[in-house]
Amino acid sequence: MTGNRRTILGLVVGSISLACSSQQRDFGSNSVASSGGTGGTAGHAGASASAAGSGPSLAGAHAMGGAPPQANCAEDEYDDGTACRKLTICRPGEFEQTPPLATKDRSCTGCAAGTFSATENATVCQAWRTCGAGESQAMAGTAKTDVVCADEAGCSTAKDRACTSECPCASGEGVCTANAQCAGGATCVEGSGIKVGRAADTCLATHCTNDKQDSGETSVDCGGECGCRATFETIQIKGVPSGLNFIEVVAMSRDGKRLAGALGNDETSFPAAIAFDGTVTQLESYGKGAQIQAMNGDGNLMVGLLLCGNPPSCSMFGGVEVQWAGSAAPTVLDINGSVRGASISGSILAGDFYDDDIQGQSGFLFNGTQRIFIPEFGSVIGVTPDGKYVAGVLQSGVQGGLWFAQTKAITKIGAANWTSVSLDAVNGTDPAVVGVGYGAGNSISGFRWKGGILSELGLLAGGEYTHPGAVSADGNTIVGMTGTNSFQQAFIWTEKDKLRTIVDELRARGLEPSIDFRLTDAQFVSDDGKVIVGTNYEKPANFWRVVLE
Repeated sequence: MTGNRRTILGLVVGSISLACSSQQRDFGSNSVASSGGTGGTAGHAGASASAAGSGPSLAGAHAMGGAPPQANCAEDEYDDGTACRKLTICRPGEFEQTPPLATKDRSCTGCAAGTFSATENATVCQAWRTCGAGESQAMAGTAKTDVVCADEAGCSTAKDRACTSECPCASGEGVCTANAQCAGGATCVEGSGIKVGRAADTCLATHCTNDKQDSGETSVDCGGECGCRATFETIQIKGVPSGLNFIEVVAMSRDGKRLAGALGNDETSFPAAIAFDGTVTQLESYGKGAQIQAMNGDGNLMVGLLLCGNPPSCSMFGGVEVQWAGSAAPTVLDINGSVRGASISGSILAGDFYDDDIQGQSGFLFNGTQRIFIPEFGSVIGVTPDGKYVAGVLQSGVQGGLWFAQTKAITKIGAANWTSVSLDAVNGTDPAVVGVGYGAGNSISGFRWKGGILSELGLLAGGEYTHPGAVSADGNTIVGMTGTNSFQQAFIWTEKDKLRTIVDELRARGLEPSIDFRLTDAQFVSDDGKVIVGTNYEKPANFWRVVLE
C-alpha cells in the first residue's frame, strides 16, 4: 500500500500500543518491514523486525478482515463452529423442511399420509395419483412411491359371468349373490337362475317378480329383461268375416311365422291365411268352401281342395286341387288326388288318390309337370323339404315306408309286434318319420324312425298313449298329445330330455304357469324345433304359441 500517509495499528503482547508515524517517515519505502504490513506471512516478518528495533510493530496486521476465520468446508458439509460436518440427507419418503446454511444443517420430515417423495432431498412431498375412469389401482402408494394405475379391463359380457359391485349385472344377466351386484334397481332373486338357464341366482328387475304381465313382457314375469328361456302366449284371432267363426289351425310354415286355418259356419269351412299376430285373411273359395292341406316353406303357397268342380264359376258340383299364392285367387292344379305335403319351394307335391287299377288308394309324387305313382302306398302323409322322399303307409297297413324318388325304392318302417301303423309326419333331408304303432291288447306306441332306428317315445305316469303330431327338421324335437282318452296333455320329446309335457318344459325354462294350467295338443313345430303351435278349441276358438329360446 503506498501513499502520502500510512497508519499502522500494532498489537503488542500484554498491551496495545498505537504508533503514529512522523511527517518525516518515508511510508513509500520498499523495505521488507513496510511491505509486510499488508498481512499474511510478510506481516509476521514485519513483527520480527520491530522486535529487533528496526521499525514499527506489524503484529496487528492479522486482524485486517474484521471477523474470525471460517473453515473451508465442501459443498456437502457445513461448519458447526468447531469443524466441517456432513450435511444430513433427506431420504425418499421425507422432504427437506429447512434448507442447509453454511453454518447450519438441513432438517428432514417424513411425508404425510397420501403423499410421497421418490428422490433424495426432495423439497416437497407429492400427492398420490388418483386413478381415472377406465383405470384401476394396480399398486398402492407408499411414502416413497406413487399409486400405480392400470387400464381397467372391460366388464365381461358372458351370460354366466360373476356379477360384482364393480361390474354389476342388469336384469337377467350373470350370477349374483347380493343385491349390490345388480344394476338399475334390479335385485338378486333366489331361485331365479332357472329363468335364464342357470342353477345359480341372477339379477331381476322388480316387475319380473310381481306375478303380473307388465308392458314389455311376453307372459307373466317373462320376456325381455325378465329372462325366461321360453315364451307362451294365447293368440286371439282377429279379422274373422261376419257370419264365420275360427275353427282351427291346419298348417304352419317351416319357420313358424305363418299359418293356415279353417273358418266355418254351420254348413261348411273356408280357407284362411293367419298372420303371426292372429290376423285372418280369408282366401277365395267362390263361396263354396275349401280345405287347406299343405303349405310350402315360407307359407306363401298353400294347396288344398276347393269344393267346386269348375272354378271360378263353380256351376258344377265336385272338387279340384288348387293352389293359393298369397291372397290371390286360386289356380287349378292338374292333379287327380289329395295333396298331403309340399316341398320347401312348393314345386313338388305328394299325396294319394283312388287308383282304379287296384281299386283302392295309391300314393303319388307330383313334380309340377308329371305325376309319379307310388302303388306300394295306401296313404301318404308328406314329403321331405327337398322333395326326394315320400312317407306313407304300405298297402298292408302294418308297416310304414319311406319312398326314395331317385330309385323308387321303399324302406320299410315297423316292428314285429305291430298289427297296424299310422304315420303322422316326415321332415328333414336325412328323413325322420313319426307315428304310432298298434299292437296286441290295444297297445299304442308313439315312435320316431330315423336312420333305420326305431325309437319309442314312451309314456308319462298314468298315460296310455303318446301320439306325435309333428317333427323338427333334424328329427330331434317331436310334439303331439299324450295321456288317456279322458285326459290329454300336449307333449314335447327331445333327443336329450325325452318325453315331458309342454307345461313342464315351460316351468323348467322359468315360466310360472298356474298349478292347473294345461295344454291338450301340440299340432305343429318349426323346422328348428323352437316354435310350437296348438289350437284351443274353447269358444271362441284361438291358438296358443310357445317359443323356446
